[in-house]
Amino acid sequence: MSIDELPEPFIPIDTDVRDLDGFMLNVERLLASELWALSTGDEFKAAVTLWCRAWKQVPAGSLPDNERVLASFSGAGRSWPKVREMALRGFVKCSDGRLYHKVLCDDARRAAAKKAEYRERTRAATEARRRTRDGKRDVERDVARGANVTTSQGQGQGDSSDPNGSAQAELFDAVKPLWDRGLRHLAAAKVPEKQARSIIGKWRREFDDTAIMAAIMASEAEMAAEPIAFISACLARSRAAIRPRKTEHGVTPMHPGAGG
Repeated sequence: MSIDELPEPFIPIDTDVRDLDGFMLNVERLLASELWALSTGDEFKAAVTLWCRAWKQVPAGSLPDNERVLASFSGAGRSWPKVREMALRGFVKCSDGRLYHKVLCDDARRAAAKKAEYRERTRAATEARRRTRDGKRDVERDVARGANVTTSQGQGQGDSSDPNGSAQAELFDAVKPLWDRGLRHLAAAKVPEKQARSIIGKWRREFDDTAIMAAIMASEAEMAAEPIAFISACLARSRAAIRPRKTEHGVTPMHPGAGG
């Protein structure tokens, strides 16, 4: 048979599963096979050994078409000619000149897809954690310098006759991004605006604004299906949580700027 008449390889030629230590063994298929029924002990041993060798090759599920290599890979050595025919059952020579075992190739293709899926999930999770950490640092930095930023932005706001007007305008400007982002995020999860305002106001009475913003950004990064529960859990773990305490008059102090 000429090269042009040989089938294409049964698997992409760059498929590499050498870091996976095992393949699936279909017991029912093996016990019903001619290999099981007809092979001697030495033939069966050589066949299974070649399956294992093929799994660790690139492309996975293939072997080089070289008699000396096959004799060594099979463990048969000088006995290779006696066991060759039975040991190579299931292997087919393809157009690239290598021997491919279709069942092994099918299993290797599934294993490679699972490996790629796991690698992508790990990459996405790592990137989400990095974005969350970077976002929290950005929020903390912005809040730390917020007074300077909002002073320039807030000029002309507030009543000049009110000595507290400028401070109130600055506080509003510093808190507004938190409300805007929080309401937008909860609205995307179909949370009614009235409920969203209530829950954000509750968070601000109990937690630091920086922690709330970081939790909202973490929920966005994780695309949390239940953002209220996710953000609440983040805040419960936050070191910035303010512990309510009683004053000498029995009044629980509120977080500055609470409400919405």
